[in-house]
Amino acid sequence: MRHIGLALLAAALLAAMGLEGKTVKTAGQEVALGPGRGRMYVSLPADSVNTGRAVVLCPGGRYGYKEMVSEGFAWMPYLNGLGYAAIVVDYTLPAGNPALPVGDVEEALRTVRRRAAEWGIKPGEVGIFGFSAGGHLASYVATNSRGDARPDFQCLFYPVVTMDSAYTHLPSRENLIGRGASPADVRRYSNELNVDSTSPRAFIGANANDVKVPPQNSINYYLALIGHGVPASLHVYPDGGHGWGLSKQITFRRQIMDELEAWLRSF
Repeated sequence: MRHIGLALLAAALLAAMGLEGKTVKTAGQEVALGPGRGRMYVSLPADSVNTGRAVVLCPGGRYGYKEMVSEGFAWMPYLNGLGYAAIVVDYTLPAGNPALPVGDVEEALRTVRRRAAEWGIKPGEVGIFGFSAGGHLASYVATNSRGDARPDFQCLFYPVVTMDSAYTHLPSRENLIGRGASPADVRRYSNELNVDSTSPRAFIGANANDVKVPPQNSINYYLALIGHGVPASLHVYPDGGHGWGLSKQITFRRQIMDELEAWLRSF
């Protein structure tokens, strides 16, 4: 629990400094994902606590910007304290071309596995965290990518999952696939429709009073996972709204972090 306190203190300082959602000094080792691609930032745990696990983080921002602090860099000390390598992806924004962010995150996962020995990572224990629109990106890669580009587990926080106009987050949908998206693209990027029995296990956290991204996104994804026999854990909290990351104080912070850690210890 000491590590949670340190992470929350660091995140609170970032928020108090007015850094959330703004250009900030990066953290960790910067690694380019290739010509014309995004970048990722790698922070490794101390050898004394290293579990060999790694997490690739996808910040949200409605596919129009990226919350690199509260949904990225602020998680580094917390995850490192648990013995996890933390890799924050500064992915390319789609502007109507979903292949851009998807390709960056896939390449980040491949890079982590290629450099696993160098970084003290077990190639078969590489997960993905996603927040809001970053949760859509994470769950898309989890359900559609294959081989070294597929994560071994997924943790989604107040995620956009569907492109169904009935309960999607419209700005995220328009930034990802455009206003005139075809029915085929709507289906292709509705991740709840693409789950199968090989999809990675999942932890999903949502808030009942989220007025930006309806919790139905999380609930329907959870139902799809368990419907295919995939281990999944859904946590819908009555309060918290949207976009809390690690830089915003919310009523159920302690419960969320305790349940996340318990889930991570369960496999």
